[in-house]
Amino acid sequence: MQIIILLEKYGNNCNRLFQSLHYHAYAIDKKHIFINFSILGLTRFDGKLFDLIDGVRNILLLILSKLFISSKNDYFAIGNKNNYIKFVKGWNFRVDYLTKKYRPILKDIYNFKSKKYIRYSNCIRKFFDNLKSQKKFIIGVHIRRGDYKNWNDGGFYFKDSVYNNLINYLKDYFATNQVETIFVVVSNEKISNRVNYDFKISGNWKEDQITLQNCDLIIGPPSTFTLWASYISKKPYIFIDKNGNLNMQNQSICDG
Repeated sequence: MQIIILLEKYGNNCNRLFQSLHYHAYAIDKKHIFINFSILGLTRFDGKLFDLIDGVRNILLLILSKLFISSKNDYFAIGNKNNYIKFVKGWNFRVDYLTKKYRPILKDIYNFKSKKYIRYSNCIRKFFDNLKSQKKFIIGVHIRRGDYKNWNDGGFYFKDSVYNNLINYLKDYFATNQVETIFVVVSNEKISNRVNYDFKISGNWKEDQITLQNCDLIIGPPSTFTLWASYISKKPYIFIDKNGNLNMQNQSICDG
């Protein structure tokens, strides 16, 4: 049996969740023990004091990763062949077939566990269930701004008019099948009143995640944020392309 310890986090929030997810799925499959201290601030605990402790701990983990793991490798193992500790880091380790296989187990592990977000999740679910009982189809719209102004040369930084065009297109698309749509918008910036939404959620990133996870369909520019919501909820997503369009035939459910 191995003990796998993830030392160096990669990126922010959902990037870190996906990084941890694949190592964790591998450990479950091999019946190894997986430890990722840096994930606690994302899934279990909140508050300024914990954020401070989390920041200090992450610095210590980074120092350890530099000591144990060379820049040319993503892991370092100590112990004998059959029983050892493996320190890992890096972003590129992927076992999609295992993250899909163990989705129910991983979903339970990676759901937000603090009382605050359990209450929020129950509230959103109840609100959306009421809409769904009225035969409403809920579409979550992830408006990604912020760093997307420069990422990929700004190719996925869309104006409000683009999102409005997509909302109108989806309204017409579902109306042909006599399905009434409700659009719920989340964003990492203040949401403009010019966007033609039914509801907006101006919360933190965890509240936005929970909101998207409770929708029937999720749309947005390419982002691990959208993918994570799809993975946890097993709901379909569609990415908006660089031309500001989406194809209903491109619906997918993220498997990891």
